[in-house]
Amino acid sequence: VFAVILPRLGITCFLLWVGCRWLLATTSFSDLILNAVALEFVLCLKDLLYMAVVPRRNVLAVENLFIHQGAERESHWAFLSSLFWTGLSAAWVLFYMGWPGVDGCQQVLRCYQWDVHDVCVD
Repeated sequence: VFAVILPRLGITCFLLWVGCRWLLATTSFSDLILNAVALEFVLCLKDLLYMAVVPRRNVLAVENLFIHQGAERESHWAFLSSLFWTGLSAAWVLFYMGWPGVDGCQQVLRCYQWDVHDVCVD
């Protein structure tokens, strides 16, 4: 478990940090979309390698394994978990970008003062 989960968690956190820096350093909207697609490709690369390297017989054997998972019933916990992840995503953006008057952790735009309105209006 630790041999799989910890490296995967580390790689995901590293890609989150580097991906945010990479997307923030993009200068045009078309490049931003292209870089976001490239980042998604990197995130899905493990699945692509699994399908390309593992023999079809083994893939079918794994798919046919019966692991009983109870169906998620409608409850307030399902709503609260999605609300939790939404809040965590917003907290990450605030932590990384900061807010007016407070610098975040990003190092791409030094001394960013939320002053892009004049540039974007032109």
